[in-house]
Amino acid sequence: SDVCSSDLLRRLNQAVTRERTLLRSLIDNLPDHIHVKDTQGRYLVDNVAHARFLGAPGPEAVVGKTLRDFVSPKLADQYAADDERVLQSGAAFIGREEQIVDADGTERWVATTKVPLRDEHDTVAGLVCIRRDITPQRRAEEAVRRNEQRLQAILDNSTAVIWLKDLAGRYLLINGQFERLFHVARSAVGGQTDREVF
Repeated sequence: SDVCSSDLLRRLNQAVTRERTLLRSLIDNLPDHIHVKDTQGRYLVDNVAHARFLGAPGPEAVVGKTLRDFVSPKLADQYAADDERVLQSGAAFIGREEQIVDADGTERWVATTKVPLRDEHDTVAGLVCIRRDITPQRRAEEAVRRNEQRLQAILDNSTAVIWLKDLAGRYLLINGQFERLFHVARSAVGGQTDREVF
């Protein structure tokens, strides 16, 4: 009986170790920032990407500390306010886009998800945070916006009446000369056909 229970215990420990190793490997190899905090704001779990963001040598240097150990008090207060809303309400927020500042002072855009961590009594015992760096996408969107503004400026400074329609005959864009000649606003024309506009 002791041999059977000892063997069972050994196999359970091996299974737990395998699961822990798999989970650790997973979170450390993801590019997203992943961390878990208790209700006091102390890090319980951290991954490599988030530790790098904080300027820490590794996740083990983050565990047990708070954000105040890594960033300015102003920034720490801002992030703590978000954490507190999740902890108090017990409600998650998913994919909120926000600007953050990394350890070297670079501003970056991230999509942040924070969810409450509940204990066996369904009490909020902390939170899990996952942040995905979306800076490249935001920069690409900004470049597209700037190009659209440049194109519109060129079109608006032309004396010709210029418009662009899709295959269904709906206006995609018009220039300033079109607005002046037909006494219509750009905002009222977009997506409309000639019959709807005139």
